Amino acid sequence: HYDYDDLRAKLFSPDGSRILFCVFKQDGDRDIAEIDRGAHSWRYRWDLADSTKGFSDSTSFADDSNFRLILGSKADERDPRYLADGSGIVYTSDRTGVFNLYILDRATGRTKRITDVCGGAFCPSPAPSGDIYYSGFKARDFTIYRLKSPAALEETTPEMVERNYLARQ
Repeated sequence: HYDYDDLRAKLFSPDGSRILFCVFKQDGDRDIAEIDRGAHSWRYRWDLADSTKGFSDSTSFADDSNFRLILGSKADERDPRYLADGSGIVYTSDRTGVFNLYILDRATGRTKRITDVCGGAFCPSPAPSGDIYYSGFKARDFTIYRLKSPAALEETTPEMVERNYLARQ
C-alpha cells in the first residue's frame, strides 16, 4: 500500500526532527538543504530576497532553524527524499548532463548514481522495502518506474561549491 500521505512525509526525517528541501541559487540552480522542524521564529528574510535575480521565496526559513546545506555543487540537485532508515537521501541531479537518481550516504558523504537514463529520472520516492519509485522521462512522456534494491552504477564524492545562503547581500 502506497498512499499520498507517505509521499509527503518523505520531506521529514524518519524521526520527524528535520525537514529536507531544495534551495535556489540566483542563477536558477537548485541545492539541497535541511532545517530543524522545531524552529520557532519563522519569518521571511527580506534582507536576502531579490526577486529580480532569482526565486525570492527560497530564503524563507527560520533564523533558529539550524539551516544546513547538504548538497551544493555546480550541478542542479532536486527532489530530495530521506531513505526510510534515515541512512541517506535519494535525489535527482544533472551532474552528467542528464537528470539521474543518486543516493547520498549521510555517514560517508559519498554518493552513488543508481540510474543511467537518456531522458531523465525525477521525483524519487523510497518505499519501506528499499525499492525506489520515480518518474522517468522517455521519448515524449513520463512513466512511473521501480528500482528494486538499487545498486551503485558509479560512486563519487560531490564537489561542493562554497555558498552562504545566510549571508546578507
